[in-house]
Amino acid sequence: MHVDLNSWTLTSACGAPDKTAYRTCRVTSDSGIVQAIREWEAKVAGFENAKQRLGHLLRGTPVSFTWLQGRFIGGIQLVGGVELDRHWRRADRYGARTLRLRARIPTNLRLLTPSTIQDKHERLLDIWQQHCPARIDADPTWQALGIGPGSISLWGGDFFVQGERAYVRLGFEPQLDQPGLEWLADADPVAPEEFADLHNQRSAAA
Repeated sequence: MHVDLNSWTLTSACGAPDKTAYRTCRVTSDSGIVQAIREWEAKVAGFENAKQRLGHLLRGTPVSFTWLQGRFIGGIQLVGGVELDRHWRRADRYGARTLRLRARIPTNLRLLTPSTIQDKHERLLDIWQQHCPARIDADPTWQALGIGPGSISLWGGDFFVQGERAYVRLGFEPQLDQPGLEWLADADPVAPEEFADLHNQRSAAA
């Protein structure tokens, strides 16, 4: 499960969706740009693979979140009852639980000893520490493209690679005479609808 905590829609002054929100859509064959985006996509693929392994080991569904340009694991969805509270904090609004630092030992135990619960908690902590993927961040990729991450956080933007070409979409019009943006000045324009169609096709095939 993936949750985007930074989702937004640019609007015009009257409150209606602004059709010109994505003002810059370009495609380029610049090898440096293609390579930078490929490296980010490889990081995302590694993150997703590690997330699946974590879910398999813990028998649940990890929940990942996107905040600004970062992606991280925020918890895991688990099936069970009150026994989960021994090891996991209560679920948040997304159904995600996070592991407690220490096990909670109920009073008047009959079937389980405190040491049994502690041993299981140590195993859970071990799995989480070894297999939970570290946060990944796209800021360095945007910087490699010559675009300030602050502008992306304010106005939005995304990118992907298709074949030997990189597609980039921005919610603003950058100053093309700035150092590092020579590739963007030489890139070919792409209709926002074409960008969206290609992006959706890639997402559906993933």
